[in-house]
Amino acid sequence: MCQEVQVMSLLIPLGIDPVADRDETQLNAAADAIEASDTAVAGPLLTGLPEQVREAIADVLHRFARGEGVVVGSLETMLTTSQAAQLLGVSRTYLVQLLEAGELPCEFRGTHRRIRLGELVKFAEAFRHRRRAALDEVARVSREAGLYDGDDF
Repeated sequence: MCQEVQVMSLLIPLGIDPVADRDETQLNAAADAIEASDTAVAGPLLTGLPEQVREAIADVLHRFARGEGVVVGSLETMLTTSQAAQLLGVSRTYLVQLLEAGELPCEFRGTHRRIRLGELVKFAEAFRHRRRAALDEVARVSREAGLYDGDDF
């Protein structure tokens, strides 16, 4: 169930459009250099970056190299039920059902539910793993029963 919290702090993630006139080779090289080293490629202020920071920066550079846009935000970002439903690709009604069933934690801000982006990411990741495991099980049973004659997927 949702907790009641008085403080209101909806943060908007920073959306960054794809890089126009990108140099894919340069961006990938910078990402690879960051991934391969714990020292900075951008000067002494970035020396000794923690591994997860290097991974995040490298991931952003690789995405730009592929011509993708990027959203930068905090896992502490509070989302409305509509925003959370849109990110999960479900209806707002279904999301509210998940909240009421306690499957996804939320907080009340006044009379409105808010969901932390980090909790939504964890929920989506767990759902993906459960779905993948179920599909693998169906494939295994089908293979054992001789019902599957195609290539492995």
